[in-house]
Amino acid sequence: MTNSEDIEGGLAAKPGQSKSRRRRGLRIALYVLLAPVVLLALLYVVLLITPIKLPFIAGAARDMAAQSMGANLDLEMGDTFLALEGGAPVLRFSPVTLTNRDTAGAVEMEALEIGVSPLDALFGQPAAVITLVRPHLQVIQDLLGPRLGKFEVREGGPGELPTVYVTAGDQQIPSVGITSLGLDVRDTTSEIPTVEFRSDHDWMVYNLLSAEAGLKEVSESARKGLFSRLAIRDASLEMHDVVYGVVREFSNMGVRMTADAKTGDVSGTFSADFAGQTMIGTVRWNEDQYNHAEMDSEIQGFDFASFAPFVDDPDSMTAIRGGSHIRAQIRFDRTAEKPRLVGGTLNIDMGGMTMRLGEGRFPIEEGALHLEWDAIKAQFTLLPSHIRVAETEADIKGVFVMGLDHTFGPTVGITVTATNIKVQPLDMGPPAEPIDEMLFVGWNAPLYGAMGIDQLVMKRGDMRFVAEGRADLLRSGPGFQLSAGMQNVSVDDLKRLWPSAAGEAARDWFVKNFISGTIRSAQAKVNFPAGSIPKDFTQFNWPEDSLSLDAVAQNLQFDPQNGFDPILIEGETRVHLKDGDFSVAFGNAAIGTQKGSIDIRNAGFDFVPGQDGANSVFSLSGSVDAPVEAILALAQDKFPDRINTADIPISLDSLSGNLTTDLTASFNIAGMDFDMANATYKVSGEVSDFASSEKLMDRTLSDGQFSFTVDNGGYHVNGPAKIDGLTATLDLGGKLEEGSAPKVALSAKLGGDDFKSFGFDASEFLTGSVEFSGKPRDDGTIDVSVDLKDAGLTVADIGLSKSRGEAGHLDANVGFSGDKVYITGVDLGFGNVAIKGGINFDQKAGLESADFSTFRLSKDDDAQLSITPKNGGYALSIRGQQLDLKPLMQRFFSLSGGGSGSPTVEVVDQPVTLDAQIERALGFYATTAFNLNAQLSVRGTELRDANLQTQFGSGNGLSITTNNVNGGRVLSVAFNDLGQLLRFTGVYAQLVGGSGSLVLTTKTAENADYGDVSIKDFSIVDEANVAQVLGNHEDSRALIAKENRIDIQSGEASFIRKPDRIEITDAVVDGGSVGGTAHGFIYTNQGQYDIVGTYIPLFKLNNAIQKLPLLGRLLGGRDGEGLIGVTFAVRGDLDNPKFQVNPASLLVPGAFRRLFEFRAEERPEADTGG
Repeated sequence: MTNSEDIEGGLAAKPGQSKSRRRRGLRIALYVLLAPVVLLALLYVVLLITPIKLPFIAGAARDMAAQSMGANLDLEMGDTFLALEGGAPVLRFSPVTLTNRDTAGAVEMEALEIGVSPLDALFGQPAAVITLVRPHLQVIQDLLGPRLGKFEVREGGPGELPTVYVTAGDQQIPSVGITSLGLDVRDTTSEIPTVEFRSDHDWMVYNLLSAEAGLKEVSESARKGLFSRLAIRDASLEMHDVVYGVVREFSNMGVRMTADAKTGDVSGTFSADFAGQTMIGTVRWNEDQYNHAEMDSEIQGFDFASFAPFVDDPDSMTAIRGGSHIRAQIRFDRTAEKPRLVGGTLNIDMGGMTMRLGEGRFPIEEGALHLEWDAIKAQFTLLPSHIRVAETEADIKGVFVMGLDHTFGPTVGITVTATNIKVQPLDMGPPAEPIDEMLFVGWNAPLYGAMGIDQLVMKRGDMRFVAEGRADLLRSGPGFQLSAGMQNVSVDDLKRLWPSAAGEAARDWFVKNFISGTIRSAQAKVNFPAGSIPKDFTQFNWPEDSLSLDAVAQNLQFDPQNGFDPILIEGETRVHLKDGDFSVAFGNAAIGTQKGSIDIRNAGFDFVPGQDGANSVFSLSGSVDAPVEAILALAQDKFPDRINTADIPISLDSLSGNLTTDLTASFNIAGMDFDMANATYKVSGEVSDFASSEKLMDRTLSDGQFSFTVDNGGYHVNGPAKIDGLTATLDLGGKLEEGSAPKVALSAKLGGDDFKSFGFDASEFLTGSVEFSGKPRDDGTIDVSVDLKDAGLTVADIGLSKSRGEAGHLDANVGFSGDKVYITGVDLGFGNVAIKGGINFDQKAGLESADFSTFRLSKDDDAQLSITPKNGGYALSIRGQQLDLKPLMQRFFSLSGGGSGSPTVEVVDQPVTLDAQIERALGFYATTAFNLNAQLSVRGTELRDANLQTQFGSGNGLSITTNNVNGGRVLSVAFNDLGQLLRFTGVYAQLVGGSGSLVLTTKTAENADYGDVSIKDFSIVDEANVAQVLGNHEDSRALIAKENRIDIQSGEASFIRKPDRIEITDAVVDGGSVGGTAHGFIYTNQGQYDIVGTYIPLFKLNNAIQKLPLLGRLLGGRDGEGLIGVTFAVRGDLDNPKFQVNPASLLVPGAFRRLFEFRAEERPEADTGG
């Protein structure tokens, strides 16, 4: 018993010991419980610092994932870590690559994180939280839809586009051929079609159904407590669009999606950066109790071009850029076994986007579009909406039906109605009234860039515009097939409807220059096959029947700009276009000014293209009629600065006349460039009745009748005008080249008196008329040419003369410096006359000098002449080897102003001095004077001073001297062969021999010369006039018949010379067997003889003394008449005298002979002015 008790006692616990054991147990239990918490806390602290690698999990996780993937997918997972994400522990696989062997495409991500929410786990729902960190994938988009792929973009060389290299996978991708016959999809190893296309609508439905199915699965997983949240961070996507040849990149993509475990509703947000802008959005999905699901999404900054590149194709004429705001509510029906997309509503706000039309950019100010989508019918209905692009706005509605053409791919059927259309381009103001309505019915095949216009109608009142056809906007070049017509379309409407991208330069010109008018009717047909219109029009052949237009416009108002007032083109303007041939015929127009109307008639132009555009021709034509005053008024009104600064030496208000012009111009065009070098053009016209009421350079200008032309060769103006009442012809021409000086010629037909109007009296040496022309040079001088054929020319001072009708010319170059005139290159010629040299002239003082290096009066002359002013007259200096002095001697020695074989010279009343030194001086009748040395001073017919010596050969010579005496001067002439002297000077040729002298005393107070001449031993031979006098006497007839010669021993005569006459006071000759006397007058101013005398037979040669020099051919006196004599008279012209004989006087004794003799009656003296 004891042992048992001991044992039981030993086993029993004491009260104190029992409490201690309980506390120890609690501590042990507490330690057991706290140990995991501490371990977890320690693990959490470590995870906060760094992930913990779990190498034993990666393989198992990869194998588990591979079992649920397709055979064509490969998964590569890197190390596995235990990490914290958002404060919750996750398993992190890094990196992760999922590869599709069929396409070689891969999804590569920095990490895949899978975790659970600890809170949900406590309640028995360990819903997964999945995060994709920096995933990157490449997608290839083609006509078969999008697929995962792999490609590389390699930059090209300079001027080359980048190249995309695509890596092929195991699966053969069918090839897609886009041809003019349609689409052809075939396997690369087979010629049999393998794939059918889907329409854009089908793809849209397919993608949305796939998205909705994914959201449905997320919803179901959330209700089962298997899914809580999906997050994608910093994702990037590269999409290669094979059809449009673009690569689009999306970056900074983020997705956060959650699902409600109770309701199953799914919601999420997403964002992405693309093309410099950020797109953000939300999506919500829910399903009601009737299995009807709805997906509601809202996107800010949605760029249509991101998913439909044709919206902003850089090669397209139109594009839309920028981000829009989209709200889409899509409805799904899940009542059937297979879910179905029913449709939805779309609200698209395009405000803030930009529309590109060509190179123009137009902001979309208002663009809230409301569409109802019937997915069963593939139809979008545009509810009434208002849109405003820049300042253009309209109310629109319509229907869009998306479909598929099995040949040409996706299509869109379009019906749009627009009302209250206010078209306001940026360069125009608001329209006066909107277009009432526009109806468009057509279609679009985006893949082919084709748009069909089944019907296009615009109308407002009686205005109509209708069109139908199609447009193909391809990269190879657009194509158009269009028929259009318009009626009563205003110019304002046309300017507004003309797109700026369609011929921008032409539109700008049209908008700027046309103000108003109406296109009454127009019909146009366009037929350019796709690709036939190149971007570069420099090489372009117009297809046959490609373009035609016939239009009639009325009352067009045209603004020529540059400050000109608008021009109203009255009547009709017709436009015709056939392929490349283009012509316009305008009606008449007028430009009004304060001085009259400028009328424009028959204006038009034509354009004819050549092959390849290289030989195209552009032609202009038209006429202008206007008063000159109107033209100048227009110039003064529109170009006042130019007129005011121009150096115009006359007031434009003083000019008058009428202008008529015709213009034709033709330009060769290479491509679109006008080639002026190959242009052919001509402007011609007339200016009639041109005049100036104000003097121009002190000259009056009137009755101008000018014609002008401007063409490729230059310009030319020609015509007559009256200058100070004299008719002159202007000839102006030149080349239209920079720096090319004009060539000007002024010609006129002037008579001797006409020069007086220019301050120069030419009547003293010019008769008839001359043809004058002057051509200015670049240096300011004038080339002068004078045709002398119709002029008689007499230069008395040098004995120069030309008869009218004889060809002759005078050429020179005239320069001006103030009042000085410098005439160089003088070339005067007619017959054998040639005078060359220069003249210096002062317009106020007269001649300053004249030097002629060539002075030829006859064929073989070799002499020089200089003339300088001296004492109110001129000093002449002649030097030379040989000079024909016949013209000069007529000036000093002829009584009649003419002689044997010589012209007439007019006497000039001015002082002239002559200094001559000539080795051989040629005279009349083939006579020559040697070593002629003469100094003469003459005023008019008055020889004031003379000093002359010369030899005639055989010892014969001549000496002339003058001496001043009280009240006058004495001229003394000594000769030893008077006959040769008279022949040399051309005075008388029938006198042979004779020595003697002449003394001529000038009495200044009486203005008369008293002369005495004495001659010995001379003969008169071959004189027909002698027979008229002497032939009445028997002995005389016998003497003349024997030798036709009369020998005279001596002869004397006294005479008085006055300005208008020579009075023979007493003349007597003694020939031995005959003799005679004479007295009378020689009227030098009238060129008349009036001499009477008596022939005395006892002298055997009666009255031959009439041939003595200086006295004419008759001298005589009353002494020595004798008992028997015959009276005679010489009367008539000096160069054709008439001889009269009274035979009865022979029978009358000398004391009674005066009853029968002729009488010489003195005429009144001419008034000499003092």
